[in-house]
Amino acid sequence: MQEDNLMELEDTSTWYSQAKPADQAQFRQWLKGLLQSESVKLTFEKVDGSQRVMRATLKSGMVPLYERKTERVRTPNPELCSVFDLDKREWRSFRFDKIKRIEFTLGEET
Repeated sequence: MQEDNLMELEDTSTWYSQAKPADQAQFRQWLKGLLQSESVKLTFEKVDGSQRVMRATLKSGMVPLYERKTERVRTPNPELCSVFDLDKREWRSFRFDKIKRIEFTLGEET
């Protein structure tokens, strides 16, 4: 890992909550695209108010195939993002408006 390729974005929750809907949609698309190509370290606020740090990805080959556990069909919520937690080896989700920090390395070999 080369330190000069490390990128950090802090306190995105404040920006996100004040951004226009079109900018929020663009941010969601950007982060999902990043997760599909890299592992990303996310810091976000959980529902209980505590902070969680998670190494997450959506990169093909790093995530298991989706296994449907129920017949229930949920309406997609654009404010939620489901990702694979690389440390817990399980699927997790977070709210885009609760992200505090995003860290990733450009061109990281995984």
